[in-house]
Amino acid sequence: MKAGSVKQLAAVAAIAALAGCVDLAKPYPERRAWVLSAVRGGAPGPAAAGTVLKVRRFKVSPRCDGVEFVLRRGELQFESDFYNIFFETPASMVTEEAKAWLAASKRFTHVVDFSSHVEATHVLEGSVVALHGDLRGAPKAVFEAQFFLIDDRALAVTNAMMLR
Repeated sequence: MKAGSVKQLAAVAAIAALAGCVDLAKPYPERRAWVLSAVRGGAPGPAAAGTVLKVRRFKVSPRCDGVEFVLRRGELQFESDFYNIFFETPASMVTEEAKAWLAASKRFTHVVDFSSHVEATHVLEGSVVALHGDLRGAPKAVFEAQFFLIDDRALAVTNAMMLR
């Protein structure tokens, strides 16, 4: 047998021996996908007649706009969790949940997506500034958002006056 063949055979034997020492059947953690849910409690209120709310896509801080969960471990220490992810982007989920929650409130005659061609009387804009798990002490979820409800009728009158 040639020297090169002996080395190759020895390498294959070593790999085979190592493979026997490594448990390749060990289960690894699976990625889990989660969604956000906003459930409205209580009875719906009366709708203001003829009101249409358009909900714009919410803006989300770049710090928490990815699909991987963000975990806060220290005052200035954050990390992403590869194994726990949002099923869709936070901007999409928060926008859809806000729209569904507001529709269930019955405060507006109609609640529509901003892509709708229906003329709105009001517009909702939102900005998520924090969405993470806080692991400093007892674990808790953190959600901070700003909401702006704009009376589009007042803006339409103002814009018409400016055009004259």
